[in-house]
Amino acid sequence: MSALTAAEGDFYQTIEPQLAAAATEADNVAALGEQRSRNLFAIRRAEAILEDRLVAIDRATRPGRVPTRFAVAIDRYRQGADLLRMAMSEARSAFAGLDWERLDAAVARSRQGADALVVASDELHRAARASPT
Repeated sequence: MSALTAAEGDFYQTIEPQLAAAATEADNVAALGEQRSRNLFAIRRAEAILEDRLVAIDRATRPGRVPTRFAVAIDRYRQGADLLRMAMSEARSAFAGLDWERLDAAVARSRQGADALVVASDELHRAARASPT
């Protein structure tokens, strides 16, 4: 890593493990959908864990708390989190209505969100290694 300011270092040390864990959990949620799991307990549990991780990141990345060097990564995180939340809501509604086409669309959106969190994590790492802004 290049020289980070104290604030940047603290931010990175807080967000990096949370974002990595959220990306892993998002992949799990997306995989359950792709596997067409009907185990509602496992799905709801995975979604609850993911939502808890997203809320923790949201709190730590409120406006004014994100160092400039990490802004792109956090913007990507927010895009992914929005997609994931939308997908989880759509999937619950589609599953309840047995609307398989809508469920397929929600699963695809979930994968897009999970992939966006992986990209956000990669961008966070690159930003930490980059020259100071």
